[in-house]
Amino acid sequence: VNNVLLYVGQITRGKGIDLLLSSLKSVKSDFLLKIVGKGNDENYIKKYIAGNGMEKKVEFIGFTLDVEKFYSGCSLVIVPSRWQEPFGLIGIEAFSKGKPVIGFDVGGISEWLKDGYNGWLIPEGSTFQMTKAIDSALSDRKELEIRGKNAFLTAKQYSKADFIKSFEELLISTGEKNA
Repeated sequence: VNNVLLYVGQITRGKGIDLLLSSLKSVKSDFLLKIVGKGNDENYIKKYIAGNGMEKKVEFIGFTLDVEKFYSGCSLVIVPSRWQEPFGLIGIEAFSKGKPVIGFDVGGISEWLKDGYNGWLIPEGSTFQMTKAIDSALSDRKELEIRGKNAFLTAKQYSKADFIKSFEELLISTGEKNA
């Protein structure tokens, strides 16, 4: 399968894997979803997959420290969170490998995920829109490639040095306000 979708993170209700799976039921393109992670909802998710005849389309990897190879081997990364992600480091990790992201517009995700540029930003909880975005991404290799290149450019903006500088500036400005 050329169309490998990747989910990386905890398998909990807040992370929205059930929303992703619901979206995938209507995807027309051929795909394989790889789920990297563990969590409290793993049994529920496995039952959902079996109950919807999706066993051949979903592969559980479990927890691994070697996530890099999964980023490298996928077409795109999906961040289906329903809870207000503060930032969502998974997206930047995907971008650093030149992989575009499809994600719900919750919390801080829109700070780095720009619809039409480095991925697809979907209205919160809209499984219909997510289905459309996945089909669009998997059926247009050229667009996938363009957004992947833009994703890589976005990741370059998030260096460790820049993060530390911004954090120090925040601490200084907070200290000045409290002085």
